[in-house]
Amino acid sequence: MERVLLYSLHFGTLLSVKKSTPEGNTSNFYIGGWDNQPVELAKKVTTGEVTSFNGRTGDVLPESGDYNSEIISYDNTRTKMKANTVQEAIDEIFARMYGDFKVRVKCYETESTTPISGVLVNGITTDVGGPVYADSNGIAEGYVIGEDSGSHNVIVTVQISSDYIDLTGQTSQTISVQKGVIKETTLYATRLAENSIIQITTSKQIMVTSGRDNASSREFPVHLIGGGQGGGIGYKTGGGAKSGLGGKRGKSYVGIATLTPNVFYPVVIGAGGNGAAAKTGNWSYKIDGKNGGNTTFAGLSSESGTTEDNVGTAGFAGVESFTPAVAPPDSPIYPFNDSLQAAVAGGQGGIGSVRYEGIGRGHTASEVQGSNPYGGEPSGSYNGSGGDATGPAGGGAGGGMNTTGSNNSGIAKAGGKGGNGLFLIKV
Repeated sequence: MERVLLYSLHFGTLLSVKKSTPEGNTSNFYIGGWDNQPVELAKKVTTGEVTSFNGRTGDVLPESGDYNSEIISYDNTRTKMKANTVQEAIDEIFARMYGDFKVRVKCYETESTTPISGVLVNGITTDVGGPVYADSNGIAEGYVIGEDSGSHNVIVTVQISSDYIDLTGQTSQTISVQKGVIKETTLYATRLAENSIIQITTSKQIMVTSGRDNASSREFPVHLIGGGQGGGIGYKTGGGAKSGLGGKRGKSYVGIATLTPNVFYPVVIGAGGNGAAAKTGNWSYKIDGKNGGNTTFAGLSSESGTTEDNVGTAGFAGVESFTPAVAPPDSPIYPFNDSLQAAVAGGQGGIGSVRYEGIGRGHTASEVQGSNPYGGEPSGSYNGSGGDATGPAGGGAGGGMNTTGSNNSGIAKAGGKGGNGLFLIKV
């Protein structure tokens, strides 16, 4: 769009023009014509295709306030700042430089200056409230979560996240951060030796570092052990009664988990199964305890594993005779199935005793103990409940059983609870 700007100057008009010199001198010019008519000085101006601006349309001319830092947009894609205008960007930069509480943390391996890169540092955030991770040099910079109480400093505790299972001994620092001054501090942690085995007994979230080679994903051997089964109760059978069986040990599964650094993965520990409830009356069927829960992690489950099915044989007591119970075999679970190491879980529940009381006589089949390492133990009497498992994934003991032939009634004591599961990971 081209426009012509006309300036009408009459004969004898005095123009004062400032020359483009460092001294700023002026020269006077007189404008005139032969016929004493106005002289038109014309200048062609190219303005582009501007037909509307700030609510004005048509032949738009600039006005004061058309352009200022509050209305000029700012692209924050690269800087990740919150600002959307130039003025907001200026204010944000000024605040971060001179007004906020900023911390610079150096993350090193214990007693060294070897950086630990990529780790999450708790206690500080990015300028938009996100998590802060150390860079390739082990440096993490962020802002303090807190309010200025008027003293122009805040107290904060910073620490390399304790959720990393391949680090130990993470130090923490409680520091006072002054407004407008970058506070520096150093944190340390120890990388676990290769093939270290970590045991987890309660459900929680864990994550791993990227390692010394800054890998984008890492593989770890894992061992998932489910909860042990609860103990059962006895029951009446032809001419006598049988005692309550102990519960099975938890299932055991070894596999490989592929993990992404700095991602939280939940470890769910399977609960031990409850023992069968006490019962009174006349019944002729076996009642087992509840199965233990599954231990799961990163798409893997102890349910994919195996258990020891041999839980021994219940004792029998009748009016004429008795048959002793047969004890369950030892059923240890070794870490990653390595029998050269100490057992970490397992054991079948013990078997309760049983007594049958006929007219003028009766017989008792004694209890048997649970198997190693953590099978539950019976109470020591046919009038006692089965004991709980004594460690991870053990089976609960069976309950005692007493029946009387004269009134055809039975009294069964409750079975013991199975042990909770276990999770192992080799880092």
